[in-house]
Amino acid sequence: MEDLIGSASLFFFGDDLDPSQVTDVLGTTPSDSWKAGEIVVSKRGQQFGPKKTGMWTFRSSLNSGDVNELIDSIFSQAGLKYRRISEIKNLDSAFLLIHTFVDPGKSIEMDLGCDIIRKLAEENIGLHITVSSDDT
Repeated sequence: MEDLIGSASLFFFGDDLDPSQVTDVLGTTPSDSWKAGEIVVSKRGQQFGPKKTGMWTFRSSLNSGDVNELIDSIFSQAGLKYRRISEIKNLDSAFLLIHTFVDPGKSIEMDLGCDIIRKLAEENIGLHITVSSDDT
């Protein structure tokens, strides 16, 4: 079994975003989603909301050190390999969050390939990277 080194999450937000329409366009079930105005209940039973904006997210565990493979994999899993987010109605913003873990005192190197950067730019998807250790 490979060590879990983090997660990647693809987020879509919009005041009038309809998560079911995102699911229909991408053909993928979200990890989490809600419409603006919904009250969301956490796994612990805590209520949040009403939510100010709609949200759809797809989350995947990262088990590889190659960030380009990881991004390509989440695009494929989330249904974006052959579809464009321009098909999603009422989309205000989108971003990819990569959260990776590193042992204290160690470093991590991420080399984003031109194809990945081009795909993110073409789709107007922001990129957020968080690196943390057990000390944080």
